[in-house]
Amino acid sequence: MGKRKNELMVGTLPNVADFIREMAADKQAILAKAAQKKCQLQAFMAKEGDHQTNFNAKMVAVTPKQKQVYRVRNLQVDYQFAVRKLRQEMGLDRPHFAYKAGFSLERLETIEAGEALPTTDELLRLAEVSGRSVHIRFD
Repeated sequence: MGKRKNELMVGTLPNVADFIREMAADKQAILAKAAQKKCQLQAFMAKEGDHQTNFNAKMVAVTPKQKQVYRVRNLQVDYQFAVRKLRQEMGLDRPHFAYKAGFSLERLETIEAGEALPTTDELLRLAEVSGRSVHIRFD
């Protein structure tokens, strides 16, 4: 039986050698593909870097008026979501919320659409109706 076991082991050695050669070839193929992907990624990053540089150059060219428009638009979006969230937390639909806050339905819709900023008086009425407070900060 020991002799048979040795014969099986000797008989499988060429298969092991073939397996090792195949594995080495697969490893080389994987490394070559990884090197190719690395080159593609580096080319992409270089291209994106150019876009980032162009974007930064354009940002420097923004006028103070454009910056102000951008800030106002950001405020409109902030209030748009804040007022909608407040209304939803109170569990009211738009007509009932507008009535409670003393707004016209159209005015509430323009604020919730991000098309207008609420006035200070409107913010104070919203705070009073919801039992919350208003905080204004300068950054």
